[in-house]
Amino acid sequence: MTISSETLLLCAAALANISFIEPQAVFIVVKLNTLGYLLTAVRKLGVRASIFLQEQVATLIANMAAEPDTRPHLAQHRAIGALLCFLQVKHFPLQTDAEIA
Repeated sequence: MTISSETLLLCAAALANISFIEPQAVFIVVKLNTLGYLLTAVRKLGVRASIFLQEQVATLIANMAAEPDTRPHLAQHRAIGALLCFLQVKHFPLQTDAEIA
């Protein structure tokens, strides 16, 4: 786990991109429980989790959902609930104009 939100965002973006370029990479994500770690980090950040981080995690979830064998893993980590929480984000004063847009 990382303390830096920027590093977490870069890691999530890299995983999302790799899973898009090589769909079989999602099986390594499952094997290493990477999605669980990402969702835990987003939950711990709470309202401080940037919309960009949420977008990258959502992309990884979408890429994983394309593979039927990963769906039990998504269910185990309550990925659908996480996606719904991402949609319910409310604006707060610390968000930048880009995040609000």
